Amino acid sequence: MNHPSGKASWVIRGFEQGDEPGVTNLFQIVFGRPVPQGYWEWKLHSLPTKDENEWVAESDGRIVGHYAVTPIRFKLRDRQVLIPHGCDAMTHPEYRRQGILTALGQRANEVWARAGSPFQIGFHYGGWGSVRELLGWQPVARLVWIKRWIRPFTCLARQFHLPGARIWRGADSVFHRFLDRKERRVHGNTGTSGMHLEHVLQADGRFDRLWNNLSPDYDILAIRDRPWVQWRCLDRPGAEQHLFLAMRANEPLGYIALRITQTDAAVRATIIDCLVALRDTVTANALLHHAVAVAAESGARSIAALVAPESRMADRFRAAGFHASRHGYDFSLISYSSSMPASTTADWFLTGAEGDVL
Repeated sequence: MNHPSGKASWVIRGFEQGDEPGVTNLFQIVFGRPVPQGYWEWKLHSLPTKDENEWVAESDGRIVGHYAVTPIRFKLRDRQVLIPHGCDAMTHPEYRRQGILTALGQRANEVWARAGSPFQIGFHYGGWGSVRELLGWQPVARLVWIKRWIRPFTCLARQFHLPGARIWRGADSVFHRFLDRKERRVHGNTGTSGMHLEHVLQADGRFDRLWNNLSPDYDILAIRDRPWVQWRCLDRPGAEQHLFLAMRANEPLGYIALRITQTDAAVRATIIDCLVALRDTVTANALLHHAVAVAAESGARSIAALVAPESRMADRFRAAGFHASRHGYDFSLISYSSSMPASTTADWFLTGAEGDVL
């Protein structure tokens, strides 16, 4: 596909071996941060697919545009399907408003509609403009960031250079005891007798058992079996990730995964994913409490997650002292099939782990 008449010369083509440095450089220009070594291989080339899933716009030997899809296995009610997750759409600033993003997205649509996928998914933020509608994106649900402060008083004291560090640490301890008492009033007896949480370094067959046990609870979601958990929650290059599995009597009950990000400014903790039985508040609460404790031990000021505000998972987070913000993403899809069953927000289980926004 060539450039529109009168515009700078560019052409759309599939990703080729040797393109990675150009894509990495474009990412640095567009987003202003480096890409960890091995990131593209992990994200775009490590999951099996027989179809083309990455494209570039090239101008005079330079990569000036990029679009890719990550092939994610989904449960779609009673069947399994391979779904493209549209990601890393970017155009060099000097080549914007020339139709590059539209041309790249149309190429992705052609390939994956022909492959038989029922839809493409994406997590959109501001900046797409009219391209979103041109490519056929339709919003399904709004996901927002939900956060629990771990050291609120200590952080405020640092920000305003207040003395008495021991006093502020004590105030933080009182704050957490208050949240814990509030949660016990809501949920009563924790019911965690016989449960233990295991720090998992390598996903094993217990995650397949867990998926087989829990998947009937859910209609539409990424297939969270052992290979997927290993890939999403443990294998990402350049990231400190932790995975905890709740067990009782040798039976897996659920898991939670979090990422710790350390910068010069702060330590951040983000919950990547959490899967338990639909009505199992006991396991969910135990996993959330443990994630908060791990985040606190790491030195994080807060811990955050991405959730649908009206979901059961969001209710569990709120009961655990998390508060929602207005910032987040529009989870959207492009439908490729007229036979795709109608769905509502309630049919989807979404944590952000279906995409790459964490």
